[in-house]
Amino acid sequence: LAALFAAPATAAEIETIPLEARADDGTALRGHVYLPVGVQRPLATVLHLSPYFGGAGYSFKNTEEWSDDVEIAFLLDAGYAVAAFSMRGTGRSEGCLRMGDAIDQRDGYNVIQTIAAQPWSNGNVGMYGHSYPGWSQYLAAAARPPALKTIVPTSGIVDLWSLLTRRGAPLAAVGSTAFAAFVIGQTGHQPPEGLEQLACPELADHAREISENTISGDRTPFYQLRDLRPALTPSPVPVMSSVGIISGNNDGHILQHEGMW
Repeated sequence: LAALFAAPATAAEIETIPLEARADDGTALRGHVYLPVGVQRPLATVLHLSPYFGGAGYSFKNTEEWSDDVEIAFLLDAGYAVAAFSMRGTGRSEGCLRMGDAIDQRDGYNVIQTIAAQPWSNGNVGMYGHSYPGWSQYLAAAARPPALKTIVPTSGIVDLWSLLTRRGAPLAAVGSTAFAAFVIGQTGHQPPEGLEQLACPELADHAREISENTISGDRTPFYQLRDLRPALTPSPVPVMSSVGIISGNNDGHILQHEGMW
């Protein structure tokens, strides 16, 4: 009851702590956790796992600066801890961007289980976020971490191929264009020349593979590995997805849940 009726948290009443999770290959995945002061602990945690800290979508250089963002205030006021982590290859996390493969799934697993093991955590983790941070929720859920209790993705991705094609019909340049915009936002370099200058040469391979749909529209091995529907059916956690489906029809992230009902 004390936690329920605690006064809403303000910027001065937030404890901000850095946190690092280790991926299966030893890669350091870094973020920060915001804890409301004056709320009885341990706390349930809401995780925002994103490639956008320090890049496209946010003006922050790292997740520590997110403490003043309106997106976390209502969660802190409700008595949750809020975790903001950069996906591998972005922000201050090590490694190279994977674009939704099995490594991203396991990274989500390890971040969630690391959060659940902290002394201020009650072991329950939920996730929310829009677009790529919606995708990261499906990726994490596909790995089935025990501590993940629910996800609230809006305009996330369960099947990358369905996002970038229309039942196999290629959409001219949509794959390469979307990838280019993302890379520019993350690195400040123009692809493909910029990609060749980066420490992650596989990004150039991703750019080529992701844009193959502009030629054939085929579900290539690259896209087969990024179809999460088998791993998510049945869903390992409750998914508040109606908002995601509606917004998905409105902003270009098309309905991708076919075969999952």
